[in-house]
Amino acid sequence: MLSIVKSGGGLGAVLLAAVLITGCSGGDEPATSPADEDTEQLGPAPVVVPQDDEVDGMSYAEWGVAWWNWAGSFPGDTSPVTDSTGERCDEGQSGKVWFLAGTTGGRQTRTCAIRADSYTFFPLLNVICPVAEDGVASATAQCEESLTNAEVSASVNSTAILDPPFVISGPFDFRPDPASWVGSVQGEAVSAGYYLMLEPLPAGKHTIAFKGTIPDEAASTTFDTSAPPTQASGPPAGFVIDVLYEITVE
Repeated sequence: MLSIVKSGGGLGAVLLAAVLITGCSGGDEPATSPADEDTEQLGPAPVVVPQDDEVDGMSYAEWGVAWWNWAGSFPGDTSPVTDSTGERCDEGQSGKVWFLAGTTGGRQTRTCAIRADSYTFFPLLNVICPVAEDGVASATAQCEESLTNAEVSASVNSTAILDPPFVISGPFDFRPDPASWVGSVQGEAVSAGYYLMLEPLPAGKHTIAFKGTIPDEAASTTFDTSAPPTQASGPPAGFVIDVLYEITVE
C-alpha cells in the first residue's frame, strides 16, 4: 500500500511519518524488487472478489474506509505500515477480512500468518484527501488526479492479477490516532485507490506481491520532498512502492 495523503488546501500531498519518503527510487536499492521475487508457484491461482460484490455486507468502497481506519489506528512506530518484517501483520485484525499494509514508499518483504477462512483486502496504491472548503467534489477530483498516471501490478502465487479495481470511498469521518503515520488528517475525507479483495486462500504457503508506481514524467515538479509531514508535500518523481508478503494460512 502506498499511501499518499493529500493536503486539504491544494494539490499537494503529505507523505507521512510511517514510511515517509523512503520509497523514492534510486540510491542503493537492489535491482530485483520484492514483487519480482514472487516466482515460485506455491498454491492455486487466487479468486478475486468482483468489485460489485459485497463481503460481509460491505462493498469495496466501504472496505476501503475500514482499511484506512485500521491503518490509522496505530500510534508512532507500532503500525503494520512501518513494519519491516511482518511481525505486526496480525495487529488489529478481526472479523472475516484480513488487511495487508503496504508502505508509503519503498521496497519491503514481510512474512505473515493469516487465519484460515479470512478474505484478504489491501491497496496496491491509494490516497486520502481531506475535504476542504471547496467541498467533496474537489477533494474527490484531487484524489483521482493524483493517480491518473499511476501504474499498478499484483500477483498471488505467481499468477498476475489483471485490472485491479479502482475504488472511490467516502466522504467519511476519518479520525486516526494523532500520533499515527496519517495522524495529521482529521475530519471529513475521501479516498481513491486500487484495491484487491481475495477469496480465502487454502491452508499452506502463499505469496502476495504488489507494486505501485508514479512515473517520473507524471510527478509534479512543485512537490517539496524534504518537507516535514505537516507541510504540503507529495510523491517525488519515480515514486514506487513494492511489497512481497510471504503468507502462511493457518
